[in-house]
Amino acid sequence: MSTDILRDAASTFLHLTNYEYHIILGRKMKQTHLTIRFLPDNFYHLAGLQKLKSAYPFQNLAHDKVFRQILSQKITANDISKDKAFPLISDRLKVLAHLDTILDSNFSNFFRYDKNKIPFYSALSADYIVKGTTPQSIITFATFVNNNNVFYGNSIFPLSNFDYSKGQMQYTVLLKEKLNLKTNEVTTLFHHKKYHLDEIPNAETIKAMKEVNTCTDLVGPFHAIDDLMDEL
Repeated sequence: MSTDILRDAASTFLHLTNYEYHIILGRKMKQTHLTIRFLPDNFYHLAGLQKLKSAYPFQNLAHDKVFRQILSQKITANDISKDKAFPLISDRLKVLAHLDTILDSNFSNFFRYDKNKIPFYSALSADYIVKGTTPQSIITFATFVNNNNVFYGNSIFPLSNFDYSKGQMQYTVLLKEKLNLKTNEVTTLFHHKKYHLDEIPNAETIKAMKEVNTCTDLVGPFHAIDDLMDEL
């Protein structure tokens, strides 16, 4: 880890753009299939940069370009450290730097999110919540939204006085796989002993597998992470 928590978080996210998670969840004899991907322009909102109070030149740039400038250190945490919202953003960045660890862990829990069921008001918009821990044992919520049957991260934050998993429908993780989009290598992160691999995948899983095999729609407009790095 460097001394720039903004770049640390961006580096973790850059690594994640090389991967796709296939997760099968179970509840009451029914399966739910999730395909989770990471696009460069998702980072801006995950990092909480939209919460900044002051005006900055990069706010007029496309979000994927801001991401590239953070990686190349043209934008640093020091540039926004005096902002009134920076303490909140700093907390997000600390847990965002461990998002891959949270998703890889066998101790992460998945919930279907319904804002009408939480016992407090929140403007958070999400379809699913992942609740996990960082290496520092900080309980963290990462939320994901559905876009054409693929899920993308839209927020991440540490546990505060508000528990977003309270009252939410929790699933049992049956299978969690991590696909390397560059090599097509699949790593099984978790396989529930009662789940049988010969079960027929649903249409979402089949579609995701076809896209990987044809190398289409993998990391947005870049199509390969090397293209992104070449632009830094």
